[in-house]
Amino acid sequence: TPARRSEYRGAARRQDPRSRACCERAELPMPAQPFECTVRLARRAWGIRPTRLPDVCRHLGIEMVRHHDALSDAEACARIMLMIK
Repeated sequence: TPARRSEYRGAARRQDPRSRACCERAELPMPAQPFECTVRLARRAWGIRPTRLPDVCRHLGIEMVRHHDALSDAEACARIMLMIK
């Protein structure tokens, strides 16, 4: 959704307070990796539209087991990032 994408874009501009709170609660340091948005990266790298996760996966030939399942979505995003880098 547009609101969700806007939320992710905002997190890309600053450290996400939810991530910071989770790390503090677990007594872990914030990870050094910057936030990357697979939607924006897929648009830039391959000109894909629409850029919903299943659309990007289909375009790249990435098998998605269950959309909106945390593990499935995370694995799909990781595969997209590996293809971009």
